[in-house]
Amino acid sequence: MKYNLIKSVSILLFLILNNLVVYGQQSQEKPVIHSSVISFSDIIKYDKDNPAKGIKLIGNYREDKDEEVLPSYDILDSTNALKDPYGKIVPPNNIKAVSLLSTSPSLTFNALDDNNTTIPPDVNGAVGPNHVMTTLNSQVRIQSLTGTIISTVTLNSFWASVGNPSTFDPKILYEPFNNRWIFTAAANGFSANSALLIGVSQTNDPTGIWNLYSIDADATNTNWFDFPSLGFNKNWIVVSGNIFANAGGFVGGKVYIFKKADLYAHVVSPITTVLSPGDGYGLSPAATYDNSISTLYLLQRINGNFSGSGYLNLYSITGAFGSETLSLVNQFSTPNPWSSSASLENSAPQSGTTQKIAANDDRMQNTVYRNGNIWGVHTVFLPAGAPTRSSVQWWQISTVGAILQRGRIDDGSSAQHFAFPSIAVNTNNDALIGYSKFSSSIFASSCYAMRASLDPVNTLQSEFLFKAGLAPYFKIFGGTSNRWGDYSATMTDPSGADFWTLQEYASFASGGSDRWGTWWAKVPTCTPSPTTVSIAASPSGVICSGTNVTFTATPTNPGLFPVYQWKKSLVNVGTNSPIYTDNALVTGNQITCVMTSSFSCATGNPATSNPIPINVNIVNDGNACTIDVCNTSSGTVTHTPVSINDGNACTTDFCNTSSGAVTHTTVNISDGNICTTDACNTSTGAITHTTQTIDDGLNCTTDGCNSITGIFHTAVNCGPALNANIMIEGFYSGGGFMQISGTGCLNNIDNVNHPNTLDVDTIFISAMDPVFPNGEVGRRPGILKTNGNISVLFDSPVIIGNNYYLKVNHRNSLETWSAAPVQLNAVSNYSFSSSLSQSFPSGIGNEVLTFDNLYAAIYSGDINQDKTIDISDFLELDPKIQNGDSGYDAGDLNGDGSVDISDFLLLDPNVQGGFGSATP
Repeated sequence: MKYNLIKSVSILLFLILNNLVVYGQQSQEKPVIHSSVISFSDIIKYDKDNPAKGIKLIGNYREDKDEEVLPSYDILDSTNALKDPYGKIVPPNNIKAVSLLSTSPSLTFNALDDNNTTIPPDVNGAVGPNHVMTTLNSQVRIQSLTGTIISTVTLNSFWASVGNPSTFDPKILYEPFNNRWIFTAAANGFSANSALLIGVSQTNDPTGIWNLYSIDADATNTNWFDFPSLGFNKNWIVVSGNIFANAGGFVGGKVYIFKKADLYAHVVSPITTVLSPGDGYGLSPAATYDNSISTLYLLQRINGNFSGSGYLNLYSITGAFGSETLSLVNQFSTPNPWSSSASLENSAPQSGTTQKIAANDDRMQNTVYRNGNIWGVHTVFLPAGAPTRSSVQWWQISTVGAILQRGRIDDGSSAQHFAFPSIAVNTNNDALIGYSKFSSSIFASSCYAMRASLDPVNTLQSEFLFKAGLAPYFKIFGGTSNRWGDYSATMTDPSGADFWTLQEYASFASGGSDRWGTWWAKVPTCTPSPTTVSIAASPSGVICSGTNVTFTATPTNPGLFPVYQWKKSLVNVGTNSPIYTDNALVTGNQITCVMTSSFSCATGNPATSNPIPINVNIVNDGNACTIDVCNTSSGTVTHTPVSINDGNACTTDFCNTSSGAVTHTTVNISDGNICTTDACNTSTGAITHTTQTIDDGLNCTTDGCNSITGIFHTAVNCGPALNANIMIEGFYSGGGFMQISGTGCLNNIDNVNHPNTLDVDTIFISAMDPVFPNGEVGRRPGILKTNGNISVLFDSPVIIGNNYYLKVNHRNSLETWSAAPVQLNAVSNYSFSSSLSQSFPSGIGNEVLTFDNLYAAIYSGDINQDKTIDISDFLELDPKIQNGDSGYDAGDLNGDGSVDISDFLLLDPNVQGGFGSATP
């Protein structure tokens, strides 16, 4: 079906709050499946006995066919779709790259050359522990990891055992959790015999045994299956594609969901679900490198230029085997629109000829799930509406459809064109994009660009051209399109660390025909290296008070964008700089520096420097009879006595210049009452006696003054005192401490600023009746310290010696109760942070371990304080991020003083966890 524009706000809120909209229902289609088990040696024998005949155009039959014009689907609601938090890319600064050159390949070698039988090659391949496989429209090649050729057969020969099909559009992946190769292709286009082909190896050796299947693509024999895209997770192997009528015209999408275990075991009729979403053009299922999640995600380009924004859809597949459903998770947009294709069929320039190369369209090329996020990449055409170039666009998306990163490989001058990208992400969250590059100054070439996990957001490192084109390329086999691609392959090796990419380049002509070629590159991740930082002071040693001291940090392996945090006696000071200057040092201070390296392979990161203890000679010793001078080179203080008269009519002053002592003779300076503050009226010499007013702020005491003993406090119905220890998940910074954004940002309930740098936030602790329905007996506020300590004093009716549940409330954390009732004595202690069993329910806990696994912490994220962390909290947080809110705000989940994407990254997993307050 085609999406209709949703105008009803109530319907939209329903869709958002329920988070899933089912678009593809389970199909009743039960496809006819043929299977075989065959050894690769038998495939080689068949290939030898049945050599390829003649020249034929395979590809995915896009030559001059109107069915390949991409549909642009309606937008659910352009004002409510999840939006790009990073805003619009403004030319000419739209090449977001850091100055670091991408890592050089450790190995490159030839994959497969053009045998002049097919265009385009449809470049694809995969890497296993001991082999690489290259799968093109023409041939399939197996090589060693260093490029030694082991075997080469035609694509048709590989699949001959399941019906001798005419094959095209191959895709292959290596699945590292079960050590299997997964291979798919389409067959018999424009034919009643159209089929989907799927195969898996029985081991990690592709030269061994394969389980192969052929699935009838259309029981009515009126449609054919095109452009398969391949993904997997722990449960399924998923192939999506586009369905066209044999007579011409796009019919809809089709998604095949195979029970992976059935294919691996060669079940003759594997459990297979077939979904047929009418608006399923170009769905790209994720290769899922997490063997624990049951959901499989898919990305889809939905509309490149709608009201000045470009849109994608994020889908998910969920459900039991044989009853899976395809659901829309969310629709998201960026204010950086694009066109779906070039204004001319052949648009990418090349050296040595006026003939140009076709860059095709903007369908999603491949999708990867790694480390909790979804990555995708595709070709786009810029500027939107009147394109003059093709560019590469990449995305990092959360599982709710929020844009975490996005960027482009683009030349705003339109001199360079980029197309046919593929993306991979490794276990360290580094990414690599491989692609083809075109310009009038080079032949069509193979390139890649890397992104290290700690590089600035939305950026790639500079391009690396690993296989230069060798000659002009123009090959149409009687059509009009100078075909290239249609895609490429980029992946990690099975360890999940190093990258591999397989790309197309223009090779030398042969036999009177231009030729393409394909080439492998292995791109290593860097060698882990320690990062350290040391600091030195100038001047050093003993100093005088008020001396300006400069501290300089010297790092190793800092990367391009290191972050420096200076600390004075463990309190953050200074700015993000390798230099810190201070003239307010006192004896006992200790200066250190914590340096966080942006070097992606740094170990020991962040690094803490050597400490520099401070020893200060006080310049002013407080003696009014001396003038004090400091020798900054030695830290020595010289005291010169002077005569002093302070002019106070209440004193008679004189200085003994030999000893430097000043004598003050007081005239009735004090009446001896220790409950009074005494002052002198300098004009009359009269002493003013002001009685002190003392109130310690406790509701359960009466305060007064005894002229002999001073201030006294009389208890009135005093309740128990409680010393507790509480950690907040978002504020926790490691080592048993929580961070705050700086002095003056904390407000108590009375709106009084708290400049104490050890104050974190206001916490409310309630004593709750231990008997259901557990009503509140007493509630007191307290100030939480950076080490988690907090003290409150209850008053009546909380009674010393009675048992109460302890309930904790904080402005953006989940309400948490003690595991069991606690006896409150005159002074009691209770730690919520010592273990998860300290919070209700006992033995399970309503808390989460801190990231260093040292403490239990209260979940962060209940922004609206409704006792659950869910999508409603995200709806509170999203506009705060968009508005750039800051200060003392409930959306500031990590206490850094601003509401931004870092707070979303804290909220996202807790929303997915569906955490709610557990109560007796």
